[in-house]
Amino acid sequence: MDDKSIDLIATDPPFNTGRNRSNSAGSYEDNWKWLKDGETPPDQWSWESAVHERWLEEVQDDNEPLYHAIEAIRRSHSDGMAAFICFLSVRLLEMHRILKPTGSIFLHCDSTANAYIRMAMDAIFGRNNLVNEVIWRKYAGRKNNAKHKLSTQHDTIFFYRKSSKSVFYPVFVPHSKEEIAKKYKYTDDDGRPYRLSWGGSYQRTGVNKRLYLDESPGRAIGTLWVEDGLQLNTSSSEATKSPDQKPLALYERIIKLATKEGDWVLDPFCGCATTPIAAEKLKRNWVGIDRRTDAEPHILNRLLFTEGRADDQQFIPQIDGEFDPVRLQQARDTIADMGFICTDEVPKRSKPGANAPHLEQVGGRVVRRRNRYSYNEMKNILIKLFDYQCWGCDFVAEDTRSHPAERFLELDHVNPVSSGGSNEITNRALLCRPCNGAKSDTSTLTVLRRAAGYTTGKRQRGDEHPIDLELASIMIEDYVARDVQQSVLAKSA
Repeated sequence: MDDKSIDLIATDPPFNTGRNRSNSAGSYEDNWKWLKDGETPPDQWSWESAVHERWLEEVQDDNEPLYHAIEAIRRSHSDGMAAFICFLSVRLLEMHRILKPTGSIFLHCDSTANAYIRMAMDAIFGRNNLVNEVIWRKYAGRKNNAKHKLSTQHDTIFFYRKSSKSVFYPVFVPHSKEEIAKKYKYTDDDGRPYRLSWGGSYQRTGVNKRLYLDESPGRAIGTLWVEDGLQLNTSSSEATKSPDQKPLALYERIIKLATKEGDWVLDPFCGCATTPIAAEKLKRNWVGIDRRTDAEPHILNRLLFTEGRADDQQFIPQIDGEFDPVRLQQARDTIADMGFICTDEVPKRSKPGANAPHLEQVGGRVVRRRNRYSYNEMKNILIKLFDYQCWGCDFVAEDTRSHPAERFLELDHVNPVSSGGSNEITNRALLCRPCNGAKSDTSTLTVLRRAAGYTTGKRQRGDEHPIDLELASIMIEDYVARDVQQSVLAKSA
């Protein structure tokens, strides 16, 4: 999808509960772990053996704080939780890319992983861009009682903005009868209920201001969502029997908070299409994605039912556990006539975008590669060209049998990404661990060298660093050009 094309992401990803989530409308194994060589992936897992290493390399390329957060989660919680956060993070990086500067994301989770998800989202969106942590009461009554612990009655929804330019539209809950009776206890000559304002102008002038009920939009919602109507009764007509289905009213509220009519809403884990249905009802444009093989017929059924255009010929019944292919095609045709597009084709970008990842075929499948070279490949190329020398303090690591020299060097940026620097090899440098720790995410390599006692220009007094950055850039570009040429010749041969 194009960069900066989505106004709101409202999504409900897997929770890493460690259980098989199933019902008559589909199933998935919500259990995440690192894969060992030759190990068969769980049903929902799409990586090959050791593919998580490639993901970690890309995370390290794109966001080093996120990489360290995943490593910390692996040590403090478990390999499985770190695998889940890694799985989610590579998708969150793309979600961040496609959000407009005015856009927001609402991510639904429970207590299984919410603390670790927040660590990942802080690293990706920035901790200052956490707008709210919403508490949603999913059970209004005595459901889900627990005998040996407190009953779990809520989920968490993290609300992050893309930038300080994000938009927000307050949502109000109508006044209750009790609130009206208590506050709006006066009536004017026309029969309009009102209440009196006791502050502001009253304190200055002694005159109370009338606040009329018919001019009040209601009570502005806060971060505790406990209102009746935000829960889903499994016996209601809305229920699809899809595992972990959420109520339409909940996602309608989210969409109203962050979008207006005509805006684009995305749910990359759309399940039974609660977010798309809510967006459609509110006259927003939307995109829903789901990888379950039975997702399409369930979503088509729900779109047809919600739109009120369905009759007995347009519903898709199941016969011996399989969807009727004739009815399925009829539903596809009807959906197409209604202007919806249902496809399993990968979208093509209308513009390349500065952060568009490279794609390449590996073993017959498309693999996402943000750079031409992986983290380790870039590190090895720089070692090959400049030896085991730190580009900051000029420390030279020794290669011994017990401690390989490369372990003392880490890959970092010449100009930080936060200041517009790229993740390409032409903007990379090798730093010893102390220098990499001292260099902040907003500092350039030049600032680090100045702190280490090196001057920044040839006309200034003082020593020059042995590795000249301009010459290094030329050498790296020359290496990449020769490598690309060799790749082209190899393919032609």
